[in-house]
Parts: sequence; structure tokens; C-alpha cells
Amino acid sequence: MLLSPVVCSCHSYKYIFLNFVLAPDSEAFILISIFSSDCDAHKKMVELCEKMQVALQAQNVGDLVQVVGQLAQVIERQQDWIPRITTEMNLLQPLLVTLPEIDFEGRKDVMTLFANICRSQTGIAGGSSSSTAPSSAGGGATSAGPPVNSEAEYTPFEQYVVSQKLIPLIAERYARSPEISLNYGIVLRELCRCPGVNKHALDEKIIYQLFEIARTSDNFDLASDAFLSVKELLCRAKQLSARWILANFDEFFRNYHDILLSTYSEHNAQEDLYICQRQSLKLLSDMLLDRQFMQIMLQYINSEEYLKVHMTFLRSSSKTIQFEAFHVFKIFAANPNKPRKITIILHQNRDRLVDFLDTFLIPDRQQDQQFIQDKNTVIDKLRRLQHPDTVAAPPAPAPTSGGGAPAAPSAGAGNPPPTATAAAPAPAANQSAPPPAAANAPLSSSI
Repeated sequence: MLLSPVVCSCHSYKYIFLNFVLAPDSEAFILISIFSSDCDAHKKMVELCEKMQVALQAQNVGDLVQVVGQLAQVIERQQDWIPRITTEMNLLQPLLVTLPEIDFEGRKDVMTLFANICRSQTGIAGGSSSSTAPSSAGGGATSAGPPVNSEAEYTPFEQYVVSQKLIPLIAERYARSPEISLNYGIVLRELCRCPGVNKHALDEKIIYQLFEIARTSDNFDLASDAFLSVKELLCRAKQLSARWILANFDEFFRNYHDILLSTYSEHNAQEDLYICQRQSLKLLSDMLLDRQFMQIMLQYINSEEYLKVHMTFLRSSSKTIQFEAFHVFKIFAANPNKPRKITIILHQNRDRLVDFLDTFLIPDRQQDQQFIQDKNTVIDKLRRLQHPDTVAAPPAPAPTSGGGAPAAPSAGAGNPPPTATAAAPAPAANQSAPPPAAANAPLSSSI
């Protein structure tokens, strides 16, 4: 058959067909069929976006839920419409504001919509709101992520999220609306799959709000979700988060220690306190042992105050806390370039530490060969440890003309005070038993 000249346009596509003779299986026939399908999809997307905009403006939750459910299913195949939904029509920001009014099933569709949009921006297929955590909190299992974005390098979608203040909006409603906090947590983690959004979230310092929720919330699910979001921010794009932590080192670890690793809380039961400490110690050790965080590790293990914290956790009544604290303590002990004050603390406690570690977590971890190997390495390092003055001291000078001995270095120069007056922290109140061979001399981390 002879096809008359035809000019068709749809969305950004334009096809011109002139005088084609169509055979039943001709390429032109197939092309026209595909074009017809594209036109139908375009009309469907126009209709859905307009309906969603009207439903949001009229606050018609019933219609909104229906449209979001349909849009969530088709957006994965119509990714070129994402700029229209975000930048042009701004449908996501009012959708987040309306989230508390949407029922449980409708919120699931909202989560799927955000998942499909965010994952399309990072090249991850098959968006699903049920899979929202990083593959691992540390140990190198999680990808280092794409290169760090500066503000000038934001993608259009990331720029939309930043300009519409979606991250502060989520953070503000996260704790205020506990009945739907888990939904806001999912959206936060999906958005942070985009490196520019992750960087923006860190710059907004919402991580400290998440610290507080994880530590003080009496809602276990909310506290767990907040900590999951903390791990996502720190471990999704490790190169990015490592740079941010280095730039905010003192503030970050002051909050990390004061909030997440605090040993006292007037809000939480002891069990909740234990869970927060265990998770926080595990995350900390995973980060410090990860190559992406090496510069952070080198700076962290130069602090005698942090060493004291983990020596205290070694005496915890919880064997799990002890185990996680050991994985941080071993980095201090194995450091070949220990600062003077770190060496003095470890040397002062060397014998008691060795006696304590000889039977540490036996028989609980007796089958853990990696732990046994690490522990033996730490014990060997401690046994070989010498006081810095002994190592570096030159031959003793001749007596002065007055016959007096050389004056001893002052304690202010970093030397330990007299043993009889050395301050030692009291054992933990809930400590079941003192360390072996040290019943009357608990481990001391004081100089």
C-alpha cells in the first residue's frame, strides 16, 4: 500500500514518513507501531502528572494515592519525565508535606516512587522501598561511591532536592511524626543514594539530629531507623563522607562520643543504652579499619582521650561491648608511630593489660580465629612496649659540679605522675568482676 506524506510529533520526538510502501513485516510498519506506543505513553504521563498536581493543590488524598500508585509503576520506564515531575512541576516537595495524610498502602506507593526516581539517577535498576540499607556498614563491603560533587557539579535532580530543601524538611518531620518516621527515613536514604544529596545532607549536619534520635528515642523502631540512616550517610559514599569528617573532625567525634557512646542516659533503659553503644562501637571500628577512612583513623588514634574511652569499654559488663571496643583498642596498640602520651598510658598499664587480655573473652570467642590472632598480636605489642624516655634517653650525664643528680623531667612534659598517686578510673558500677590478676588494680587510662 502507498502511504501518503505524514508528519507526526510527540513530546521530543518527530518522525516524517513519505510515500512508504508497507509490507506486513516492513521496518516502516514496525517503526510506526513503536511511535504510536510512544505517543500513548506520553499522553499517559501528561495525564498522570496533571492529575497529581490537581490532587495536591486540592488536597484530595484519595485521588492522590491512586495517581501516585500508577506513576510509581510507569516512571521506571519513563525516566525522561523525571525533570518534568521535579524541576518543572515540583510534585515531590508537596508530596512529602502531604505524607502524614496518606494511608499505609498509599505511603508504600510514595516510597516506591521515590525509590524508582532516585535509583534511576544512580544507575540502580529495580527500585524498591523495601531495600534501603547499605550492603554493609563497613569493612570495605560498601562501595566507595562516585566522586564527591561540589555544588557546581550537582545533577539537575540533586539541585532540585537542594533548592526545595527536601533534606531539612525530612529531618524536621523525622522525629516530629513518629507514626510515619520510618517512611521519612526510607525517603532520606533513597535520596542519599545520589552523592550530591549525600554531601548536602552532611553539610546540613542532620546527622547530629539522627545521633540524638538514635540515642534518646524511647521508640525502638525509630531509634533503629535513625541509626540505619546514620550508617547510610557515612558508608554509602565513603570517599565523600571521609572528606566531610576530616573537615569537621573535632565536632563530629565530640558528638559521636558525647551522644552515641555516652555511658549514661536519663531517658533510656539500660538495654536501649547497650544497643546504641554496641552499634556505635561496631560502626566506629568498621570505619577506622576501612582504607577509605585511613586519614581519619590516623588522626583518631593520636588522641589519648579516645584511648581512655575504649580502655573503659574493655571493662564493660557486656561481652559484646568488650568485643567491639577491642577492635578499636587494637588499632591504638598496634600503631607503630604512637604519640608520646599514648605510649605512656599503654606502658603504665602494660602488665595489667597483658594479664587481662590473656583470658579476655575466653571461652566466648575461643573459636574466633581472627579474634585470637588479633589479641595475640596486641599482647605481643604490649609486651615489647617500652617507655618513651627509656627508648630515647641518651647516656646519663656526669654529675654536676655541685654533686647533684640531674633533675627529673616534669610531669607536665607528658610523664606519668608518681605511681602512688596515679589516678585510676573506678570500675564500672555494673562490672561483674574485675580484670584477671588485677582485682585491686583496675585498668588505668590516666597519665
